Amino acid sequence: SDQAVAALRILDKHDKIGIEAVQKQLIEILHINPELAARATEIAVIKGSDLSVIDRAKALGVNNPLFDEGLDELAYVLSSLQGLVGDRVQADLSIVRGFDYYTGTVYETKFNDYPELGTVIGGGRYADLAGSYISKKLPGVGISIGLTRMLGALYAKGLIKPTRAVKTDLLITLFDEEQRPQALKLASEMRQRGLAVEVYHAVQKIQKQLSYADKKQIPYVWFLPQGEKGHQIKEMKTGIQSDADPKEWK
Repeated sequence: SDQAVAALRILDKHDKIGIEAVQKQLIEILHINPELAARATEIAVIKGSDLSVIDRAKALGVNNPLFDEGLDELAYVLSSLQGLVGDRVQADLSIVRGFDYYTGTVYETKFNDYPELGTVIGGGRYADLAGSYISKKLPGVGISIGLTRMLGALYAKGLIKPTRAVKTDLLITLFDEEQRPQALKLASEMRQRGLAVEVYHAVQKIQKQLSYADKKQIPYVWFLPQGEKGHQIKEMKTGIQSDADPKEWK
């Protein structure tokens, strides 16, 4: 029912607002009597990594076929994991996810050492989601990883260090299309020396080619001979441009 869904959403807040606040919302928002509200929160505090979770839930004396079905599915998951993951996986009966989507056990993952980051991986079981796209009835489990949240936090805490956007060491620019064969030959020779080299894809304004290198954090840009100038190299970090020997530069 709509009230049951609303009650579960309130129960899901217990780790953020506390059990007493949850009971208060159940009473004031959904007009559930205090005795029933107190009993409802008994479910939310049940968690553990072994089958004792199932026993504690059954000890509440809830008489509901859907509740029993859910416990059976959860017991299967916990039994399958016994001896494989230790206590790294816990059953938590307070977690609520996607009523319009999931049809069974749901999953959330957090970093034990950084609980303040919240859930970084989430998902669950669905009975026949694939049936919307194919002709077969196909149950499954879907999981999504919050890479943006994870990486943002890891960078902020200094646990991982950012590197260049690409591994390219050198960009060879083009002043005109006639230089392309020379540029490709030079790129091949440099690659044989272990360098990662790109040749700019089109003859465009040099500033645009430099902007491309800057955006991709390519550290060096090569200029082929033009007029009286010979080969030159530009270090993007310092802006210093100097003569370069294509046979010696590394």
